[in-house]
Amino acid sequence: MKHSPKRNILIVEDSFVQVQVLSMILEEIGMTFEVAHDMATALELIGPINFDAVMLGLTLPDRKGSETVVRVAQFQPTLPIVVMTASEGEEVSFQALQDGAEDYLLKGDVEQADVERSLRYAIERKKQSNRVYESQQSLRSTIENSYNAFLSVNEDLTIVEWNTSAEELFGYTSTEVIGKRLCDQIFAANDVVVSEELLSCIRGEESRLFGSRCELVAVHRSGKKFPAEVAFFAVKQGDKKTICSFVTDITDRKEFEQHA
Repeated sequence: MKHSPKRNILIVEDSFVQVQVLSMILEEIGMTFEVAHDMATALELIGPINFDAVMLGLTLPDRKGSETVVRVAQFQPTLPIVVMTASEGEEVSFQALQDGAEDYLLKGDVEQADVERSLRYAIERKKQSNRVYESQQSLRSTIENSYNAFLSVNEDLTIVEWNTSAEELFGYTSTEVIGKRLCDQIFAANDVVVSEELLSCIRGEESRLFGSRCELVAVHRSGKKFPAEVAFFAVKQGDKKTICSFVTDITDRKEFEQHA
């Protein structure tokens, strides 16, 4: 029979009574634990010890409120956090989740089942978010190191992504273009207005630029025009759309075709 691995939990709480309650519950459900009564000690323990989750109080001698969550989340981003709060107000709990916690429990109303459920949920949720983060980082690395220029715009057609190859192809650094609307400037000499076609896609209408690679005339910062093969595609994130594109300079290919 396969047994689940024993979880190791860090309790960060300055209340002796609360520590005793949580210690008894963790022992009951078969989890090991360490205790820190302040943030400094907690960070010293998090470094060398591999914890599965941290149960974190919001009123520590050296950190209070949302600062406690932010500090742990910054110090060890992959560590699941369950906040222990004495407040029943949703605002405090919501802020903790916004700051990086996976779940929260109310002090004084803690049952064994609640602790077990909360810890299991927090650990699983963090695993999922870590996988998403790693996937995003891998994709970002692939895009950044792509031979082709890559750029993306949000629903306002503001540029949000611009890789190194795009810098080389168009002559603008990412710092210069991020947050600006340059689509009609870098694709200026065409029989279609690129921005209008992109907005049509965002509205859910048909666009001549999507569905297959298209050839457009691109414009370098210097004003030099060159033929480019562009692949536009939309990525939906919730109720928002991002328009992405890979751009390839096909000058050499065009010259070869003319002389073939």
